[in-house]
Amino acid sequence: MLPWFFHFYSMDILHHLKKILDLSEEPKPPVLRSLLLLLLILLISNCKQPDPKKEPLKPGEYSPEFTRGQAFIENRNSDSAFYYFNLAAKNNVDSFQKALAYSYMAWLQNDAGDYYGCQESALEGLKLIDEQNPHHHYPLAAIYNELGNSTSAMKNYDDAIRYYDLAVKFSKDEIYIATFRNNLAIAYRDKGDYMNAFIILSSSLESHLPNSIEHARSISNLADLKWRIDTKYNPLPDFRKALEVRLLNKDSMGLTASYKHLSDYYATRKPDSALYYANKLYEVSKAIDSPDDEINGLQRITMLAPVDETRNYLTLLRELKDSIQTARSGSAKQFALIRYETEKNKAENLELLQENDRKEFRITQQRYWIFTIIFVVMVAAYFVHRSNRRRKQKLEWKARETIRENQLKTSQRVHDVVANGLYRIMAELENKNTIDKEQLLDRVEDLYEQSRDISYERQEEITTTAERYNDLLTSFASPHTKVSIVGNEDELWNEINEEGKAELEHVLQELMINMKKHSQAGNVVVRFSLEGRDLEVYYKDDRVGFPEKFERGNGLRSTGNRINKIGGRIIFESPEKGVSIRIIVPIK
Repeated sequence: MLPWFFHFYSMDILHHLKKILDLSEEPKPPVLRSLLLLLLILLISNCKQPDPKKEPLKPGEYSPEFTRGQAFIENRNSDSAFYYFNLAAKNNVDSFQKALAYSYMAWLQNDAGDYYGCQESALEGLKLIDEQNPHHHYPLAAIYNELGNSTSAMKNYDDAIRYYDLAVKFSKDEIYIATFRNNLAIAYRDKGDYMNAFIILSSSLESHLPNSIEHARSISNLADLKWRIDTKYNPLPDFRKALEVRLLNKDSMGLTASYKHLSDYYATRKPDSALYYANKLYEVSKAIDSPDDEINGLQRITMLAPVDETRNYLTLLRELKDSIQTARSGSAKQFALIRYETEKNKAENLELLQENDRKEFRITQQRYWIFTIIFVVMVAAYFVHRSNRRRKQKLEWKARETIRENQLKTSQRVHDVVANGLYRIMAELENKNTIDKEQLLDRVEDLYEQSRDISYERQEEITTTAERYNDLLTSFASPHTKVSIVGNEDELWNEINEEGKAELEHVLQELMINMKKHSQAGNVVVRFSLEGRDLEVYYKDDRVGFPEKFERGNGLRSTGNRINKIGGRIIFESPEKGVSIRIIVPIK
């Protein structure tokens, strides 16, 4: 096992050894340096060069197998196209191209009537797709569309509708979206849900350019649907308009749909016109090699042609059905055979590669064992050296963290003691008519002393916690702002620890500062109460509340952190007017 381990990690080991040789600041003994150089030579001589055949493709570049598959599709050679797309799906390293190859395979199988094979290829493609990657949405939409086509052909319309919806969801191309929505509408129609089909076709009609292929398809299908819903409706003008656009655009597939609609319309009105369009359907279907439409045309002809001609058409129809059934059965078997042969060749190639690897392993095994012995000694020395360096780095990191934490605590104390204390003095100067100069100087001196030694917190001269809180809250009262305090009694604070009292005081001070700066409140109420084993403080003002997309600043975020620190909660409520905040602090 060891040789394989070192073979796999040889480049990583080489990197570390170079670091030991060149980047370490400590001098090494000559013997150690010689051994390291020997290891380096052994590694370089045994590192494998990457196989250029296995390098990933560049963005936008397709594999040779994928390109050949596309060429065979253009030449209408389905078997060869399927063979090369299958190779691309099996051998490609790019998940996008693998999924795209499976989508082509599903399309080829669906076109050949191999609906179960189509679903198998489509599901294999889905396994490779990342829905979160927009680059993968193109094959994803194509695969869902093929799943919708195959399930619709098997008359499983509910699943078909679900797949078409997904195809529309993941498609960004307007033309593809139009195609998928048309398929979705037809599935609803065939299911008998005319209302949903009508809604989809109506909205599609408005989004297409006039005289485009998509516009003609929407006109024709919508007119046919209206006629199915109301037999008194005259769809003929829309049928003829769609036919005219399709002839102008040389849209052969669209012509088959127009001829079907016109033949259906004239079937009970003018049988000779219905027969004419049935013959046109048959001719176009043969020209574009569309077996299903060809059968559809012959079936219409046999129902509309004179009795003496019907026998020949029936014979031709029977022979065509047998031929198509045989061809589709053969196609399904051929696709399965192609897959089998590809898997078989891949297995044989893999066996040859494994045999070569085994020979190479036996040849190099002895060399790797020698390398292993030397490597173990060198790695042990390296890790001892690295362990010492990491221990030093860890001690340095802890020292830096301690300094940073002290800086953060100091910054917070500056905010709590100096900044908020200054604001309280400013608020009192602004709102009180008369100022006691001696008292003001005492407070400024006290603030100065605290700022000189920020880690020392002087005790206020107020004798009780209740008085300290009353003084804090009423200091923010003004002629325009009334502050009411309810329930702040001395007994309330007996079971609250000092840390809780201090943190709650800072929180209330932050809320009152925020009110003064932003809320323009006329009335502020702060209520204190004991609720079970919790102290509940309820704050309410009556003016400007938080805006709809309000983002809390550092001060309000700090309140939450403080309350969490003492195991409490702070709840910002949203009344119709003003601000309501509930603070819950657990009793010790």
